[in-house]
Amino acid sequence: MNQERFEAVLDVITSRPLTWDQEAWCGTARCFAGHTVALFGEGRLRDLVRKDYHSDLDANERLQVSGEVPDVAQKLLGLSFDECEWLFDPDRTLEDFQSIANEGGFAHVDLGVTEDDE
Repeated sequence: MNQERFEAVLDVITSRPLTWDQEAWCGTARCFAGHTVALFGEGRLRDLVRKDYHSDLDANERLQVSGEVPDVAQKLLGLSFDECEWLFDPDRTLEDFQSIANEGGFAHVDLGVTEDDE
């Protein structure tokens, strides 16, 4: 995991909590993945995520954003598939994110992976 980027996203969310909504990819409030792309993404997708923060996207743009944001954020943060699934779950809390930051990763987290899955 890219600890520096993870902590930068967490800093934005904790300093401006009204910009965070874990159930929304983008919009006036973004989930962790949306914040990641807005901060560290490049090109069209970053621009669409940032645009949506200030104005409405049309339906096609919103569909593009929602389909791409988690995959791009996963790469930007250097997460495994299971870490991504856990982190971007809509039920995650700021306390969950802080725990990951404090522990320096996911080693202490039950990602629900069994030996058969690996």
